Amino acid sequence: MKDPDIIPVDERCRFCKRKRATKLCDYPVGEWVSPHMVLKHGKRITCDRQMCDDCATNLGYEMDFCPKCMEKVKSLKKGV
Repeated sequence: MKDPDIIPVDERCRFCKRKRATKLCDYPVGEWVSPHMVLKHGKRITCDRQMCDDCATNLGYEMDFCPKCMEKVKSLKKGV
């Protein structure tokens, strides 16, 4: 009999806390610009909460949002 896969705490989904996290949340939370202005465009900073496939909401184009960020999206006014 094989032992069940024990997932270390830091590798678990931050929401269900049972499954292995396989994704990071892609919700934009800011933008980083090089201090020396070498970059013409800033690098997008994302939420990056760890989540499993079941807890993630896929929006297409390899964009996955966590449940907390999806609450923000759903509360946004349409057309704004």
